[in-house]
Amino acid sequence: AEVIAVEPTPPTTAEVIAVEPTPPTTQPVVDENGILLYTVQAGDTLFSIAQRFGVSLDDVIEANNISNPDVIFEGDTLTIPPAG
Repeated sequence: AEVIAVEPTPPTTAEVIAVEPTPPTTQPVVDENGILLYTVQAGDTLFSIAQRFGVSLDDVIEANNISNPDVIFEGDTLTIPPAG
């Protein structure tokens, strides 16, 4: 009988790189018409957003046709009216 030697294959290794997701920006964006747009972040309230941009709560509600100012969702895009 013939004896055949088989060399074991070395184990393959792969480098694992952990990638952290980029946190969403809290910076407002100005669209092509010069309108300021803000993406709601976790913990935001309409009041805190209005304060941040120096506008009234009522103006933010009106600019976005919001029927219930107590309900906004993370990821919503709001139009921020001009201050003053």
